[in-house]
Amino acid sequence: DDVQYGGDPLVFPNIHLSHTMSDKEKIELNLSKDLTYYSFNKLCDLLLYVDPYYQNSLSKEFKIDLLYHRRLGRNITIAGNLNYIRERGQLIPFIFFERGEVMTLEESSVIGMGPVGLYRDKLQQGFLFSSSLSYNEEKYNFLIEYNWNTIKSRDHDNRQFLPKFEINSILTLHILKNANVVTNCYYKGSQDVLKIENIYDPNQSFNYSQLSSYLNMNMSLNYSLDVMVFSLDFKNILNQDQYFFDEYYDDDGFKISLGFLYKF
Repeated sequence: DDVQYGGDPLVFPNIHLSHTMSDKEKIELNLSKDLTYYSFNKLCDLLLYVDPYYQNSLSKEFKIDLLYHRRLGRNITIAGNLNYIRERGQLIPFIFFERGEVMTLEESSVIGMGPVGLYRDKLQQGFLFSSSLSYNEEKYNFLIEYNWNTIKSRDHDNRQFLPKFEINSILTLHILKNANVVTNCYYKGSQDVLKIENIYDPNQSFNYSQLSSYLNMNMSLNYSLDVMVFSLDFKNILNQDQYFFDEYYDDDGFKISLGFLYKF
């Protein structure tokens, strides 16, 4: 069951079952087992602060996905998705200070942010439930999405390294023929994070902390003129600190920016 390089060929089947109950209602069941190769380039989507000692790795994932989709009338669409996930070799960002014999993690945090590395967790498993509702009219569109996560790490006292709750909503108002207003609200729940003081110590101990939840709100005004698009963006309207990893956060607060796009 361990993730290894080389050896005998491995088979990773994918089974997809679908049943259309009507032209407005559909249910799907997917079973899959996948092997993921994490190259250095692939990690850019996950983590922008990769330490120079990172080595490419593999993860193995077994997933059961149950999806329900239904359209209510002409304007409303609802969807629900229940996943069971069991993954070996999942990459977890962590803070470390490699010169542990000289300075402790607490002392290094006073000087500045500690380096970010990636730790391969042996086993994570649990359920992930997501749902969405969309409402569409000629003058406006509304979408709300919700994620509830119970995926936990077995070797780390069932800690959750992904947010427990996430809610995202988007409201688009078509105020003029060539102009619209897009408002986005996003809530990210708390999550556990991992710290390793000295990665070269065979008897290393793990430390944990928790990232705080936050609510973010953005607004964008857009106007199209032939091949040009002008925009006025209001970001982090609620002036919240946004945490990405432990000691890595955006505390710039409320921001306003002007944008211009020319289509060739």
